[in-house]
Amino acid sequence: MLDRKAVLILKLEILDRVMPSNFVNKVYYDASDNPVEIFIIKSNDFVSEYQGRVYINDWSELLGDDMRIKPEILAEFISEIFREYIENPERLKREFPRFYDLIREVVE
Repeated sequence: MLDRKAVLILKLEILDRVMPSNFVNKVYYDASDNPVEIFIIKSNDFVSEYQGRVYINDWSELLGDDMRIKPEILAEFISEIFREYIENPERLKREFPRFYDLIREVVE
């Protein structure tokens, strides 16, 4: 649905600015209210903390052969942009215009 190349470019641009200090462990709760430890990249480049959710089991899965953070581990990258587009489109347009344009091109 979205332009895959444009999404990848955005992910890589954001990930290139990530420092080791941006990574944190957090405890979230699943649908049954069980605690689940997850990894998050803290960054003002994300529309929400959850957009920085990193799907890895341990740090060894973080980097690719090129020693860059694997963009595919950001599985909530697009879902959080869509959520923000629906819930708060003016904020998305104002604070994250590239994300806004990416979604607008598909839905309008």
